[in-house]
Amino acid sequence: DMSFLERLAEASSIKELHLLDVADSSHSTAQPLENFESLTSLHVLRSPTLGELASVGKLTNLVNLSFTLGRTESSLESIASLTKLRHLYMENCHFLLGTLEVVRNFRDLKMLELRDCWRLEGTLEPLSSCHQLTVLTLQACCSITGSLLPLSKLHNLEHLDLHGCKSISGELSQAARAF
Repeated sequence: DMSFLERLAEASSIKELHLLDVADSSHSTAQPLENFESLTSLHVLRSPTLGELASVGKLTNLVNLSFTLGRTESSLESIASLTKLRHLYMENCHFLLGTLEVVRNFRDLKMLELRDCWRLEGTLEPLSSCHQLTVLTLQACCSITGSLLPLSKLHNLEHLDLHGCKSISGELSQAARAF
């Protein structure tokens, strides 16, 4: 429950936290995650009460973030301060707003996996600054538009999955120069 998380946050040595199916409607506005300043790895899946990126954006030591949003609108820009991220995984984030512009802050990002983030907009251009990227998955991110050309700058890219991104255009050969 949430009181357990609040007590757990007092143990500042915790580096990795996995939360699965966390639900407590009586504490729907309390966000104890921001108190875990030393976390380097956070995995929050299927949690309608913890599904807000605003509190996660304060965890500036995060290297790995796996997240499924709750039912409130959140902006991808709220995690812009997580400059140490190497792996970002977000799934079923139907209420995620913003663009991929925020990934320019993640210079060490190796894996970017966004699935079913329907309302995420913009182009692939910001990804061209993620030179360490080895895995790029944008599944069913149908509001992302533009050309594949920015991907040609990703020389470390080993895996590309754009399944369901129907507004992205261009020949795969444009991006294949990176592989």
